[in-house]
Amino acid sequence: MKKNKVNLQEIARYVMRALLADGFKIQYYEAFGTNSLYIKLDYGVCNSIRISDHEGKGYLSYRYNIRTDISKYFVKYDRKGLVKLFYPLDKVDGLIHDINIAKASKLMQYGGKKYGKYMEEARESNKSNKGFWSKSKEIDKI
Repeated sequence: MKKNKVNLQEIARYVMRALLADGFKIQYYEAFGTNSLYIKLDYGVCNSIRISDHEGKGYLSYRYNIRTDISKYFVKYDRKGLVKLFYPLDKVDGLIHDINIAKASKLMQYGGKKYGKYMEEARESNKSNKGFWSKSKEIDKI
């Protein structure tokens, strides 16, 4: 894909299709004011993905970032010291792999039952929140 012909929705569909096949619960949101798309994984228990063609707002922090305007993978830390991973287009399969490894690690740490409980708690406690939670769509097939 040529950089100037990149369709962010196509990237999002590719990622969501792969993660749905791997058993993730997915929430999806398209920003109105910018070219940014957001995917929350397992109601946030396995973090979120931001797909965009530009740098994001400094006060927001997404663990996984796909950026069409970068050419190399890199890691940043936000103000709170949280890890932010940035993937160029040619590393999207690496992002999917890394997300699956992160979920496997959390499942080992918490156990499947507790992981599921955390998902349900996150879903219930946030479902009436404004912003992403009220505007996103749950995706179950692509």
